[in-house]
Order: sequence, then C-alpha cells, then structure tokens
Amino acid sequence: MKFKLKHLVVVFFSLLFLVACEKSPNQAGNLVPKTVDEDPNLPAVEVNQTKLHLQTFGNPDNPVMIFLHGGPGAGDYRCFMRFLDTYNGYNLTDEYYIIMYDQRGAGLSRRYGNTDVAELHQVEELSLANYLKDLEEIVNIYSPNNKVILFGHSWGGMHAIMYVNAHPEKVAAVILSEPGSFNADIENELSISIASTNLFGEETNDFYWAHQNISPDDQNMLDYSYMNGFYNGLGLAAYHFDEVDKLPIFRFGTVANINDLGPDGETPDGVFTFDFSQNLHNFTTKVLFINGSLNEILTPEFQEKNRAFLPNSEIKIIENVGHDLIWTATADHVAFMKEYLDEVLPTSYK
Repeated sequence: MKFKLKHLVVVFFSLLFLVACEKSPNQAGNLVPKTVDEDPNLPAVEVNQTKLHLQTFGNPDNPVMIFLHGGPGAGDYRCFMRFLDTYNGYNLTDEYYIIMYDQRGAGLSRRYGNTDVAELHQVEELSLANYLKDLEEIVNIYSPNNKVILFGHSWGGMHAIMYVNAHPEKVAAVILSEPGSFNADIENELSISIASTNLFGEETNDFYWAHQNISPDDQNMLDYSYMNGFYNGLGLAAYHFDEVDKLPIFRFGTVANINDLGPDGETPDGVFTFDFSQNLHNFTTKVLFINGSLNEILTPEFQEKNRAFLPNSEIKIIENVGHDLIWTATADHVAFMKEYLDEVLPTSYK
C-alpha cells in the first residue's frame, strides 16, 4: 500500500482545530460520535450485560428480519440504511419488521478492552460466545414466539451461520452477502483473515503514525485514526471497495477489529479454531448467497466451500461490484431477497 500525505494532514488539522478550540481530542464526541454509554438519547437495548446501539423499522406485528454487519469492529448498521429505501415500488418494511444493531465493540455500542489484549485475541467480552448470546437475547426480545430471518454481510454472514448452527429451529430464512468462512479449516487456508479488515498489518503500521503514538486504552483516538485510514485507502485493495460511493459507518471499533474472533475463536498467535458448521445439516431451508464479481478473496468459488455444509442453497452474482455490494448494489439485493423470501416462506408465516 502506498502512503498518502493527506492521511497525516487530515488527522493533524483535525487535532489542531480541537486544540485551538480548547477541546480535548480524548473527550467523547469530539473526534468520533458518542457511544450509547456516552449519549443516553441513542436508540439502544440492554442484553447479555452489555448495551447495544439498536434501531427497529416497520410494523412489529410483521415477521422479524435481523441485519448483521461485517467486522468484527470494522462495520456497523449504518451500512444497511439503503435497505430501508423503496425499489420498484417495494420496501422491505412493507412485509418485515427490521432490526439493525451495532455489535458489541462496534459502531456506537459499548466498548471493551484495549489493543494490548486485543492483539492476542484475548478480550474476554468480545468472544464468539458473547456475540452469539447477544443475538439470542435480541431474538428473544423481538421474536420470542416466531422464527426470524437473518441477513449477514461478511463477518455478519459468519455471525448468522453461527446462530443457525446453534438454533436451526429458530430460523425461517437466511440471506448471506459475501459471508466469511464457516469454520477454521476454511479460514486457515487463507493468507489473510476474512473476519477483519486487516488495517493493522505490519506494512500499515510501518508508516501509520497513529498506531505508534496512541494509548492502547484510548478508544476515541484509536477509532478516529483507523476510521480515517479506512476512508483514505488503507483497506485491502482485493476487496474492491468503491472509492466514490463509499461504504458508510458510524464509527470504527478498533479493539474489536484487532481482537478479531476472540479467545474462543482464535489462538493468541492468530490460528483460527472456530467451527460454525457442525449442525448446519439440520437446516434444510434454502439459503441465499449473494456475491459480487470483483472481490478477489470472497469469490463465488470460495463460497462453494461454505455451501458444502448446507443441504440446500443458491448463489446470485452481481456483476462489477466489490465487498461493499450491500451499499453499492442494494437494489439488486432487495430484488433477490424478495424473490427468495416469497419462495421459501410459507404464506402463514407472512
């Protein structure tokens, strides 16, 4: 990756402006939006001893559809906002009660740990078990008596499959937009981790001054610095993110991203150990995969390894889009989703 001077210029003048205004860069809200712990006016839910930024859309009497964003830490539910728009006269909220939330440690949800512990993938609060329990409790709150529909993008697709693997009887349908690996065997074959954005590799840290000069506990500065890097070209080129219509996020979750799959999904030296595939044979409803044609990592060929664990699935390809296809090709997603859901959901469910 080639370092661009504007990275430093943006950070430097942002900090200079704050100092001139006699504001501390470390104070909540000065560099990045406040979390739910810092702003009580944000829509939120308390589950599993944490507080998550969560918002609902549509009629609560309709079937529940839950959106799971990528990361961990490198995304939040802002990336899904175009799914609330109307396409060809159809809006998902016409038929479904939409739940969108920022996962723990991400977006505007509660923060945990520090980078020293996260670099060993040992932040206990950011474990796979906790990610799963958060979702379990959200399902119990918003759809206690009925099955749910899950939509997952990237790591969010892995998160969705983790839930399906644990509770196949509670899921009515699954849509996966460029999901990551379903188990460690697949993930460990890759040269990079699918689960994280990998802004923290050696080649980035060699020149990215912020990582060398910020306290490992300073979540505001960490999130600001790495979000600035993400939006200024330090992401992996192989994902082919659109450089004009950029995927939006509320706020980067640096510690969660470095922690990656955490103490129960990854060893301290970065070997993956997770398995979300043991019980997928029990889920016989068709699963919809959606893939872009540009992504060089999560290719349609790669998805065949995941699809091998599902008795029934199909894949739809969207041409000329990268890993941000949920944002740059939302209309295509909604069209595929409507067709798929009309097929797999019984009339009585809707």
